[in-house]
Amino acid sequence: MALWEKTDSLGGQLTAAAAPPGKHEFSFLPAYYAAALKQAGVEVLLGQSVEKEAISSTNADSIIVACGSHPKALNLEGLDPQALVSAQDILLGRRMAGRRVLIVGGGSVGCETAQFLAREGSISPDQFYYYSAQKVESPEKIASMANSTRRDIAIIEALPRIGGGYAPGTGWPVLADLKRLGVRSYTEAKIQSISDNRIRLEYTVRDRRLDQTETYLADLEFDTIVSAIGSDPCTQVFQQLQQAFPTKDIRSLGDCQQIGTVLSAVQSACDLALKV
Repeated sequence: MALWEKTDSLGGQLTAAAAPPGKHEFSFLPAYYAAALKQAGVEVLLGQSVEKEAISSTNADSIIVACGSHPKALNLEGLDPQALVSAQDILLGRRMAGRRVLIVGGGSVGCETAQFLAREGSISPDQFYYYSAQKVESPEKIASMANSTRRDIAIIEALPRIGGGYAPGTGWPVLADLKRLGVRSYTEAKIQSISDNRIRLEYTVRDRRLDQTETYLADLEFDTIVSAIGSDPCTQVFQQLQQAFPTKDIRSLGDCQQIGTVLSAVQSACDLALKV
């Protein structure tokens, strides 16, 4: 049995999943699975791309494709492509955001990316400790620095609220942190136009107590727009292998088959392993 990985490390999207505040535990999973694979006698080949000749030489009875997913494309007319980045690129450190950031997509990924960027623009726990211990500033000043961010961040969401995608009772710490750090949100929002690093937005504010709805317009300036509108399965390798080896047992797994969570990917892997 062999595991092929085209990059130089295991983990895939777990690296991005571990980047937001409070999710560092995910960073331990790749090391755990690397040790478990070694113990189980699985040959791990890093930097190994999938090519027809290489597959043919293995004489494998079953091929399981787990290529993950890729961010959905966000097409905004009038936007400079250099100003657009994906949430994944931000979390993986491939791209940096400017001071004024608009995040399109207010699901769990969008909210956690906003939290990540807001914390990045605030003082760190080590700085907080040092400032407090050394009395660099007054307690009030230090508290103000810890509860604010140098970045101007806003989330743009088409649905009536942000935070969709969280399991019940799990999203509130992130949403509370966004409020604490001054991250704004615009819900039921529609982008009307983009010009010269300025976006015109129509959004809705609902007062559920009074059962009232008001629609407003806003002009928001930005240096960076972060796309967090979801992902699509990477199916190309699976389809190519099916065409190249029609008689082999070829199956897809995880986000490559259907977008889900870390838990659903692990569960589907266990279920498939029992069937092969």
